[in-house]
Amino acid sequence: MSKTILQLDHKDAKEFFLREESYTSVKLPSYIKFSPLIEKISAKLDENLQGDKKICRKNEKGKCIYPIYQRKDNKGNKDNNECIYPSNYENVNYKLFTNKDGQYAWRLFQLIHPVLYVDLVHKITEEENWNDILSAFEDFQQNEKIVCASIPVVSSEGNSTTEQIQVWSKQVEQKSIELGLEYDYIFHTDIVDCYGAIYTHSIPWAIHTQEFAKRNEG
Repeated sequence: MSKTILQLDHKDAKEFFLREESYTSVKLPSYIKFSPLIEKISAKLDENLQGDKKICRKNEKGKCIYPIYQRKDNKGNKDNNECIYPSNYENVNYKLFTNKDGQYAWRLFQLIHPVLYVDLVHKITEEENWNDILSAFEDFQQNEKIVCASIPVVSSEGNSTTEQIQVWSKQVEQKSIELGLEYDYIFHTDIVDCYGAIYTHSIPWAIHTQEFAKRNEG
């Protein structure tokens, strides 16, 4: 039986998300490799968060605001008085269009900036944060009428894409055939620009509840 990321601890989840195939599923020329870059970024972030190099600013509640970076001048010196956040660079992702049917079905994809991606992976796979995510999904799965068939699958043989397709086939296509014996109609819907239209504040709302998120916002 296939294992999903919800069965991983925070360390294994971090390792999974830092794989090149987890970073993007967009088919690119074979000579384009992201693994070396992802590994270097991850190592550098780990280095910056150790010992004296750890940077932390506290809000009025005394809570550390993370992540935080310091701007450098032209000589590479850090300006301790000016801090910047990933939210200051929302337009750094690489955009590309693909065509679905050779006619008018154009779809926009974005490659997340590698630094922002790796930094996010580091944050969500901290032990406490990862446990919060797992707990939230346990609550989501209490409703048997709602099934998420796109939770990433962890391959035991290194090819997660193949196993992901197999899981999709079992949970969606085969299940649709079974339900077809019981129902006369099936309703399909899609959301245009789904990920780009997500209101980002709703993510912590979903995991922690809206009230909790608002009380603890940085």
